[in-house]
Amino acid sequence: MATRVDLDGTYKLEFASNLNFRGSGLVTLSNGKFKGNDQSFEWRGTYEVKHEELHAEMHVKQFSGGISIFGVVSEFDLIVNGPVELPRMTLKGYRKEEPDDKFVVLMTRFQDSNELV
Repeated sequence: MATRVDLDGTYKLEFASNLNFRGSGLVTLSNGKFKGNDQSFEWRGTYEVKHEELHAEMHVKQFSGGISIFGVVSEFDLIVNGPVELPRMTLKGYRKEEPDDKFVVLMTRFQDSNELV
């Protein structure tokens, strides 16, 4: 049974892969779905919370020039997991097509919409 935790909102992301690439972006969570982007990639997916753990799957696609945290890969799927700890969560994940490609993401929740301006 899924635990009801209100994760809806906008988060700042900071991520790094085991291939020594880093990035940052924004993501908005709403009712079990999310979408976000950085300067070169868009990601969309679904999430759920079970036993105070966030589990998410997403599709990532390049929309402009740049390099992903996994090098020269323009489209891929990610699996992400980690404990729900608001306002900041540290999650770990991997690239579904290549499970040895791992990453860590720090999600920081914006307190209100004024922080986006």
